Amino acid sequence: FQLLYSSSSLLILSFTLYHSFINKLIMASSLKCLLLLVSTRLISDTLALQCKFSTKTDCCVTIVRGENLADHDSIGDTDPYVILYGRKAGVPGIDGITQLYKTTTKSEDEVAPQWNEKVFLNNIEYDYLYLQAHDADVLDADDYIGQSDNLGITSLACNSDAEHALPLKDLNGHSSGTIYIKAKCDCNCEFVQMEACV
Repeated sequence: FQLLYSSSSLLILSFTLYHSFINKLIMASSLKCLLLLVSTRLISDTLALQCKFSTKTDCCVTIVRGENLADHDSIGDTDPYVILYGRKAGVPGIDGITQLYKTTTKSEDEVAPQWNEKVFLNNIEYDYLYLQAHDADVLDADDYIGQSDNLGITSLACNSDAEHALPLKDLNGHSSGTIYIKAKCDCNCEFVQMEACV
């Protein structure tokens, strides 16, 4: 009987130790997972901050189309083209502005031209994009159609295909049409994979 009691006690003790070991293992595993989750989140947040305050950005811009562009030609066709500019915040005058792209010229009286021209801008150091539209003239200086407001690069989602309508205003502040673009931007963070500009 004493031997049976000792065996039972040993079995209970072994089970208790095993149960304690399993609980500690589960707790250690849960703690490890929690630490891993926290570390991953901290890394992601750090990268996000780096991305937010990065000075270099990749952008894929599609200049899609124009609509109701002002016609400055009394004789002949309207031949519009668009110039894409980058602007640095806090830099006055032309020093903070760079021409990034110029579309082809559309002819045949195109007040609603279709461009669908894509450009990949690598490591640009600008805070804003904006557009100017012009009417090409063969015998005289090109006519100025209008300019859009600044479009903040940080407002452009990296996976969005939404069109952005950029209203144009002429030198007198009057409406002179609209240019539609699509733009995807990121700031070179490893966790943000920008789709190919195709």
